Amino acid sequence: MLPLVVTQAPLAAGAAIAWAVLFLNAFPEADHTRFTDPPRGLVLSLVLTAAVYALFTFIGLAATVASANAVITGKPIGLAAALDPAFTRMGGVLLLGGFIALITFSAITLILTVIGAALMFYILLRYSLAFHVFTIEAASPGAALRGSWQMMRGNMLRILTIVAGAAAFGAVAFFAGLLITGIAATPFVTSDPSRQTEVIFVAISIAALGVSVVPVGAFIATSTTLFYINERKRDRV
Repeated sequence: MLPLVVTQAPLAAGAAIAWAVLFLNAFPEADHTRFTDPPRGLVLSLVLTAAVYALFTFIGLAATVASANAVITGKPIGLAAALDPAFTRMGGVLLLGGFIALITFSAITLILTVIGAALMFYILLRYSLAFHVFTIEAASPGAALRGSWQMMRGNMLRILTIVAGAAAFGAVAFFAGLLITGIAATPFVTSDPSRQTEVIFVAISIAALGVSVVPVGAFIATSTTLFYINERKRDRV
């Protein structure tokens, strides 16, 4: 979990600070509750913030996979060694992460179209081990996608159990983060219901939720790495 902590904690703080600076200093007149006709600079800034957040999240996940693989195989490595492959092969991480993010976004946008959402979710599951092939086998992004697709053949139900566990874990972590943030911020919001207070409250929520998903990401990375290693052993028997 340490690689994710190292990447996600600063990211969560940075995203929160970026939100506060954008709406309190750079664009003090912009509506932070709904994005109807927002300034172009604000949209670009939020997109860039989200892109940087996503990139380093993928780096953290890849490093966690490397660390989990080392521990499971009895050859634990340090933090620097776990992070090194993800940083030195950042281009591949970006390509894989962008591809996975595109599929995930497509599944979400097609949620009202049951067939389309189901198809995107199926594709997402078939590529769910791409980071593992990329990181553990030092494969290219294309080879990682092909390897994941092949390895997931006949294993969809098994990976679904991991997804279900992660979803339940994630829901608990998400609502716990919201609850803690709400309890901590309620006195300030009720005593000073100004725009500035609301923006700061959202910024605190971003930071809290960013940190709360760390154990969820660690669970997903570790459990899928164990699944990957077991499948590789079965293939080699």
